[in-house]
Amino acid sequence: MRGVVIIGGGLTGLAAAVALQQEHIAYTLIEVKPRLGGSIMTTRHDGFVLDGSPMLFERVGDWSLLREFGLDDALFVAAHSQYADIVGFKRGVGALVDALERRLTGNIIMRMAVSSIGRIDDCFTICLENGLMFNTDAIIMTAPARYAERILRTIQPESALMLLDYQYAHLARVSLGYPRETIRDLPELSDIRHAPYVWTDSPQRVPQNHLLLQVSIPVGDEHTSGDDLIDTALTSYHLPKNPVVQHVHYWPEADPLTRDTPAHQHNMTMIEQRLPDGMALVGSDYRAVTLIDRIAQGQEAARRVAAYLQK
Repeated sequence: MRGVVIIGGGLTGLAAAVALQQEHIAYTLIEVKPRLGGSIMTTRHDGFVLDGSPMLFERVGDWSLLREFGLDDALFVAAHSQYADIVGFKRGVGALVDALERRLTGNIIMRMAVSSIGRIDDCFTICLENGLMFNTDAIIMTAPARYAERILRTIQPESALMLLDYQYAHLARVSLGYPRETIRDLPELSDIRHAPYVWTDSPQRVPQNHLLLQVSIPVGDEHTSGDDLIDTALTSYHLPKNPVVQHVHYWPEADPLTRDTPAHQHNMTMIEQRLPDGMALVGSDYRAVTLIDRIAQGQEAARRVAAYLQK
């Protein structure tokens, strides 16, 4: 199996796959979970559109990228800050994953983990958890750092060590739906990074005369029950006890802590310099901070790999 292997089917991996298709380069995308999209998941309950990932975003960076995927009218403006509009997706952030996934024509392997990567002559070897091994010409790695560390041990042990101590804040995002008249004091959304919770009454996201709140709760133990997390959200912010909709989404790599430190940025430079030609390490755990960064990084990795293959 030659061409390019993309490890990880989150937003960055999907963007890389679509970009490779545009270059007419064969690829295989390997995802350990039973679905694509990584932390992005949108569900619908009783007329509410609920996101497992953040619900609102600052529109900083080049959001015109959405036009490439037919999403130029996908956003609504929830508020304004002094820096940028605060926006959300009318059909949930999952609409972005769906738009990318619909374009995929390459080989996709689901429910499969990559155990290790090696190198033989001018090609890479990929070893899967089921023992299957195959060769590829190039690799785009988008898996979270705690998995990438293990996968890189054989081919680049020094880089793996730099990822060994990567830290996360584990978060659960609690979505709560209410009739509009039951919530009187809502936080300003001009600075969503410091708001106690975010909310919307956009008619694309909620039934008429209703509100949707999203509360982020730090989780020390991934086995904390959903009911306990909902109770924490209600109690912490003095919210009414009987929401008409409630939903909890837990993602263990929700908030990378190490990514934004000077030490990690230094390590990333060292890691990138040590990676073999034909291999890219990209995604939300590395240098991609915003939603748009993750798309742009995947596209740029595909361009770099395409240039390598042309050599």
